[in-house]
This record gives sequence, C-alpha cells and structure tokens, in this order.
Amino acid sequence: MRNNMMRILFLLFATALLGTKVAAFRLQLPRKVGVIATSASPTALLASTSPEPEPNGESARQSGYDTDSQYSQFLRKTWLARRAPVVDEDDSNEDGYADVMDKKRSWIRRALRFPFSTMNRMLNPPIDPGTLILVRHGESTWNANKTFTGWADPDLSEQGKREVEHAARLLLEGGYEVDVVFTSRLKRAIRSVWIILSEMNETYLPVFKSWRLNERMYGALTGLSKTETAEKLGAELVQKWRGSLRARPPPVKRFDASWPGRDRKFFDLTDAQIPRTESLEDCMKRTAPVWSSKIRRELSKGRNVMVVAHGNTLRGLVKKIDDIGDEEINEVVIPTGIPIIYKFDKYLRPVKAEGDGKITARQMHMNGLFLEKAGLLRDALQREEQWSENVPGYDS
Repeated sequence: MRNNMMRILFLLFATALLGTKVAAFRLQLPRKVGVIATSASPTALLASTSPEPEPNGESARQSGYDTDSQYSQFLRKTWLARRAPVVDEDDSNEDGYADVMDKKRSWIRRALRFPFSTMNRMLNPPIDPGTLILVRHGESTWNANKTFTGWADPDLSEQGKREVEHAARLLLEGGYEVDVVFTSRLKRAIRSVWIILSEMNETYLPVFKSWRLNERMYGALTGLSKTETAEKLGAELVQKWRGSLRARPPPVKRFDASWPGRDRKFFDLTDAQIPRTESLEDCMKRTAPVWSSKIRRELSKGRNVMVVAHGNTLRGLVKKIDDIGDEEINEVVIPTGIPIIYKFDKYLRPVKAEGDGKITARQMHMNGLFLEKAGLLRDALQREEQWSENVPGYDS
C-alpha cells in the first residue's frame, strides 16, 4: 500500500514538473506580429489583423508593425538606445560562425564521444589541410579617385567589377573550389564575394561577414583626397601615416560624418570595438583572431577557405601566416582582384609556392602563389578602353 502511494505521488510530481516545463517553453516561443490565438471566426480574425489606416489615409507598410508610426517609433528607439555590448569576450559569434560551423557539445557528449573519436583518428589517415584563397576586393569608386576610404562604404567601380569577374575566372581556370567564405561588413568586399561566387556558380556557399576584416580605420583622413592631403600637410607626414607600422592618423570624432558608430551594420559593437583611428599594426592585431579561431580551424578540417577582404587586413593575415617581420611587411602589397593561393603541410605551415614568373618583388616575403602578375588586367582594361574610343564599332 505504501509503495503504491509513493508511486502515485511520484507520478503526480512528474506530471506537474512536465507541465511547468511545457508552459515555460511556450512562453519563450516567438509570436508573429498580427497572429492572434483566438476562437473567433475567420472574418473577424482577418478584420482584427488588418492594418489600421494612418490619419492621412495612407495604408501602413507591411513591415511587421501595425502602423507606420509604430515602425518610426521603433527606429527612433533603436537609434537612441545604447548599443548592447557583445556578450562573448572574443566575439567569436559576431558573424554567426559559431552558430553554423562551431556547434558546442555538452561535456557529457564530448566525454562519450572521446573514445570513438580517438579510435577514428588512429584508424583513419589524417585529413590534408584545405587550400586558402585570398582575394582583395575590386577597385572601389573611392580607390579610383584616390580617396582615403577605411571604414567608409563606397561600392565597386565598373573596373572593380571587371577585376573580380576576372579573379573568378582565374580560380575556375586553376580548378580551385571553395567550401566557406569570410569577408568584411563593407559593401565593396561583400559585392566582390557575390560576383566571384556567381561566376563560379557557388552562390549557395556559407559567407561570414566579420567586422574584424574591415579595412584599416584612417580616422579623420577618411573621405579626404590623398593627393590634396599630401599637398596641404606634406607628403612625408601623409606617407608616414600610410606606410609606417605604428603611426596613427588623427582620430575621427563621434559627431563627424565618417564615424561608423551611427551605421546600422555596426550596432552590435561596443564603442571600444569601433576604432577612431588605427595604425597598420592595430589593424593587423584586429584581424588576427579570424585566422586563429576560424580560418585555421576550417583549413584543419580539409575545407577550402576563401577570404575576400581589404589590402591592410589581408596584409595582417599574410603577416600572421608567413611570420613576416615588422620591417618586411611594409614591402608587401596586395593587388586588387588577383587571387593568392596558400597550401599547407599537416602542421598548417605554409608551403612555398612554385616560382612561375607571377610573383613580383613586392610579394617576395610571401609563400602564397599569385595566379596572375600584378598590372596585367589593368593594362588590358586600359587598352580595351582606348580601342573603344578609337575603333569605330568596337562596342557594337
């Protein structure tokens, strides 16, 4: 009798606990705007969920909010609210990488899997590291008129689009395949990714956009003409800001138009994470975690990684990969639109590329293979432009 009573009490307790869990889970479920749980008729339900007209008679936009005024209030609150700090100290999931590619397992599952994973490594041969492909974005409209760009967000020029199309064809010609892509949050790099993947018919690939791959922050120089700035302030000072490893330009102020803190694409970053100015060394240190925690991990799994980024952030990656010295890195220049191929040994050390006449003096410190000599495409495009102007019917 006593045992039966204990069983009944245990079942009642378990049922109550399960009901509490289910209720808590249902409270956490997201609710769609305009969907109401009710037993009303379909006509009444449609009437209750239809957007109310604005006072001026215009219908509300289909933005998930009942009225335009509610949507405007949301935007205003978002604009004025202080940005929430990134919870993860190393912001490893700021680009969504951890959610998609680095799913965490509980310590119990890891402990249960340990003997099987160990046996698998012993019985199966190690996986060869993947190939790393580095591509600097095509020429932007600000590159074309020699303007300090940094974290500003101009689009590609027409020549820049041609450059990345050519980069994709070089990759196709070489038989290279891509498994995962990393890029910055800036338009010129993202559009370069779109063009390359479209040309390679691989638009389905995962693309992770990280602020750590943004171009170097040029501070108060952002938006200024490089030529005019050199004339006014002196070519020696401007060249020091551009080429020195540790020299920083004057910082941008919070109320300046070029301060990126007001840009929606950076709302998840803290003020401390958004630089107001950077030296080349600062930019390279910002880029380093992408290599150590993401790119390197993907390569070790045998996946081919493509990084489409900017001149200085790619120099930061190259400095880390090739262990280039502080003085030598100033001699390294990454041209736009030319893929650089890195191969690795089983310890993820770069393997020296075979010399085939495509590596110039500016890349002598690198182990990567340039798929084309710098300047060839630019010369070809200039000749094409001349022919278009001088040869009747060339474009027809």
